[in-house]
Amino acid sequence: MTWRQIVRRKESVAIVLAMIVLIGALLSRPEIRARILHPGSTVIRGPKGLPAYVGRDPREWRPVAEEIRIFNDDQVRELQKQLNDWANAILANSDQLEPWIGIGLIKKNIGDYEGAREAWEYVSLIRPKNVVSFYDLGGLYWHELPDFPRAEASYRRAILNEPRYIDSYIGLSDLYRYSMPGKAGEADKPLLEGLEKNPDDSSLLRYLIGYYEQTGQPDKAEEWQKKLDQLK
Repeated sequence: MTWRQIVRRKESVAIVLAMIVLIGALLSRPEIRARILHPGSTVIRGPKGLPAYVGRDPREWRPVAEEIRIFNDDQVRELQKQLNDWANAILANSDQLEPWIGIGLIKKNIGDYEGAREAWEYVSLIRPKNVVSFYDLGGLYWHELPDFPRAEASYRRAILNEPRYIDSYIGLSDLYRYSMPGKAGEADKPLLEGLEKNPDDSSLLRYLIGYYEQTGQPDKAEEWQKKLDQLK
C-alpha cells in the first residue's frame, strides 16, 4: 500500500467517525430522534428532560359524523377555533396542562378518540401529578377505547394524585360494577376508600347508599344512611 493510499484510508476513517459522532449527537436530541424513528408523525419538542410529543398534529380536525351532529354550525366553528388556539399554544410551548387537556376534550367530543388519547397520554407524561388527564383517560379507556385494565390504572392514578376528587372513586366503582365481572363484588371498595379520605362528603355517601340499595344490601344501606343523617 502506497503512502498516498494510507493517507486516503485514514481520511476516510476520520470522515466516517465524524459522521458517527454527528449522528449520535443528533439522535441524543429527543425531537430529532422522534422524527427519524416516526416518519410522518408530528413531533413537538418536550419540556426539558422529557420526551417529545410524537403523534398526529394536535390541530388536526377529524370529526365523526354521528358525534359532531349534536353541534350547530356556530358551535362547530367555535370548537375548531378553540382547537387551533390550544394547538398553537402547544406548538409555542408544550409544557402546559390546560391546552393539552382541552385538545383532548374537543377531540373526544367530535369522536376522534385516538386523538384524545394521544393528547391526554402525553400530558400525563409531562404532568404526572395532575388528576384531570388520568381521570379523563379512565373514562376513555372504559367507554370509547375499551381497555379495562388501563381504565382501572388511570382511575387509580387519579385517586393517588388527588384523593379529594370524588368522581375518580365513583368512576372506578362503576367500572368494577358494570364492566369487570371479576371485580363486580368489589365495587363498594373504591367508595369506601373515598369515604376514608373524605368522611364528610355527602355525595359519596349517597352514592354508596344507592349502590347497597340497588345490589340488595339493605342493612349496609341503612347503616350508611344513619351516617349521612348525622351530617345534616
